[in-house]
Amino acid sequence: MFNQGASNSNQIALTFDDGPDPRYTENILNILTTYNVPATFFVLGERVAMYPELVKRMNKEGHDIGSHSFTHVNFAVADMETLEAEMEQSEELIEKTIGYRPRFFRPPYGNITLDQVIKLEESNNLIIVGMWIL
Repeated sequence: MFNQGASNSNQIALTFDDGPDPRYTENILNILTTYNVPATFFVLGERVAMYPELVKRMNKEGHDIGSHSFTHVNFAVADMETLEAEMEQSEELIEKTIGYRPRFFRPPYGNITLDQVIKLEESNNLIIVGMWIL
């Protein structure tokens, strides 16, 4: 299923992938705060483990947080067990850090198979690929 915003709306969705990274994330958050702009951050579980305070700040400042896997796997060439392990690790760590499991998921490189989409939908995940929600 594909979704999009209202065609008569002047809104966009601002998203960031692969963080958090202290070299960039803090500056991005400062700019977003200055201009009162919300965003969605698709974070890597392994980076959440390294920089939980940045993820807590994202959440505290009202940004959405989604999963971008645990280690940035190319799911187009990964088996279902890898998908399940990556998602569980990432979502569990995000929940431990901010108190809830993310619902949004953006696959690294934008790559995902139809079987993986079906599996993720069964887990109530919304898959964000480029500008589309699957």
